[in-house]
Formats: sequence, C-alpha cells, structure tokens
Amino acid sequence: ASGNVGAVGFPEKEFAVLSWLVARQDVADAIDLALSGREDEAQPALTQALRIVLAEELPSGTAPNPAPEETQAGDSQLDADTVCAPVLEGVASSPTVDMTPAEAERLLPSPPKRQRRNYSKSNYSKTGPSRCACLFFSGLHGCGKSATCNLLREVIGGHWLHYDEFASKQPGSERMSREAFGGEFRGAATKCLAYAHRDQYQRLVLLDQDNTLRQHRLDSMLDLKRVHWRKLGGRTLLVEFSHDSDSFGYGADGQLSKRFSEQHIALCTRRIEDRGAAHHTLRPSPRLRLVMQKAAKRAEPPSAEELAQFDGRVVVSVMLPPPEAALAVIEEIRRLGWLPHLRCRNELR
Repeated sequence: ASGNVGAVGFPEKEFAVLSWLVARQDVADAIDLALSGREDEAQPALTQALRIVLAEELPSGTAPNPAPEETQAGDSQLDADTVCAPVLEGVASSPTVDMTPAEAERLLPSPPKRQRRNYSKSNYSKTGPSRCACLFFSGLHGCGKSATCNLLREVIGGHWLHYDEFASKQPGSERMSREAFGGEFRGAATKCLAYAHRDQYQRLVLLDQDNTLRQHRLDSMLDLKRVHWRKLGGRTLLVEFSHDSDSFGYGADGQLSKRFSEQHIALCTRRIEDRGAAHHTLRPSPRLRLVMQKAAKRAEPPSAEELAQFDGRVVVSVMLPPPEAALAVIEEIRRLGWLPHLRCRNELR
C-alpha cells in the first residue's frame, strides 16, 4: 500500500456500504425482524443474506491461471452437472479443472438482481394507520410544550423526550448536549418501532425541544432517517404554538413568515416568571424579556419545502390551557387516522 489517504475517508465508505446493504431486500427483512423483537429469527436471516452478498460480490479476477503442469489438454470433458468452484489467490487449483476461472464463471447462472423496496412518494400515504408517530413540538420557552407532552403521555402513552431537562443534567457545551440528546432520540425511535405491535401505548415519540431553528429540526429528521423511520411505517407531525396576534414579517434569515408577536413573547415570559426556579434553563431576571425577544428574532419558521417533509402539521393556540392543547393534538392525529385505538373525545375529557 502506498500509505496515501484517499479522497473519501473510512466513515464515508462505511456509510456507503451500510446504505447499500440496507437497500437489499433480504438484509432489510432481517433488520425488520430484529426491530420487531424477533432476534432469534433475525440472526440466521442476516447471516444467510450476508453469505449471498459475499457470493455475489466475490471478485472473479482473483484466481491465477492453472500451472501448465496441472492442466492436461484433451482430457475428458467435465460432467455437465459439475460446477467448478472459483480458485482463490494463494490456494492450489484442483488438477481436475481444465478451464480458466473466467470460462467457469460464464457457465454459472447470473446472480439475481438486487430487489429494492419501493418507497416512492406515489405509493406513500400520509393518512391511515401508521406503525408509530413522532411529534415535533415547536415554540418558545413557556408556550406550553412540556405541559402538553406530559398530558399526552399520560392519556395516550409514548416516549417523552424533554431536551431542557436532559441538557440540564449533561456536562459540557450545548453542542455536546445536543449530540447526546440525538442518541437518546434515535434510541427512543428504535424502541418505539420495535414494540409498536406489542403495546399500543408505545407508538408515540414526543420530541419536546424548541425546534424554532431550522438546523435543529433538520438534525432530528436526519436522526429519524438513520433508523429508517418512514420506511418502517413511522409518521411525523409538526406541532406549532402560535398566538392570535402573530403576524407576517421578515426574520433574520430574510424569509417572510409568521413571526412571534410582542403579546406572544410577553405571555411566555410571564409564565416562566410564575414558574420561578422550576424551569430547567431559564430563571426570572431583569434580562428575561430581552432573552425571549432575541430567541423570537432568531426563530426560523419552516418553509414550504421543509413542511413537505412532515406528514402532518397542526397549529395550537398558545393561549389554550394544556388539556385543551393536548386535545387539539389528539384530534389532529385522529383526523389523520394514524392511531385507530384512540378513545373518543368525551372519554378523553
């Protein structure tokens, strides 16, 4: 080896190989078995799939030509039913072989083409029963995200991931906290997919973080993509908190969209002050209103292209009490038909 580092690093190559493997039908089926908790069936299925991959991808040019003294021209022809095994480099060839590996390879049947699952948008529906659902809660601190998530978990179950509470217990920078939180999020999504068919109350993932910045939402969507959320039957719902006084304006990103109004900011600030030291990241202080105004100014509402990546969207009034906000989210899930087991509105009340 020359020792020079190639243009593509090992992580990129590893990711490309893993993506190619997952795209195979037999490998994807084995992964589905593992995610559904059937590890005893998944292991032999994956082993068999990898054996087929190695048999298909074994290079044909690795075998040397037979030595002259090991070949006998004019010998009796091979039986038609006999298959000549390819000869690997460094392994002595059999004296009964009278053809080159290339000639023997031409006699073997062509391997079947790899079948890929069809997940085209034409066959994908955003309504109807789903395996799982992930709810992205987006809004300023104090808008009621955590209170709504807490009620949803108590009423219809699910995995509640609270970023503020998680980050308050993590040492290091915000970037390190978000990376660790991403790992927790992927773990919860994988567990949700695995146990969805066993427990109807484990079919929701409640992602409770600001989600007011485009990069944060994108990171979470990429985390879902890494666990094949949509391919395995998961859906995504964006839950946005809004105020009646919110109006259109230009943000720091230059995009014309709904902006948080001063009334919206004042309401969230007052709730944080009333909560006192119970909030995980913000405390009452003379600068609290300024901090909230800066957060509102930095906010990046989703564009039309980003909204198309979600399977649903619901806007909840920030002025609603948490029980009414939770009911609004449940009614949207019911309208989409994702969770057929949901109880009627009167029973939930």
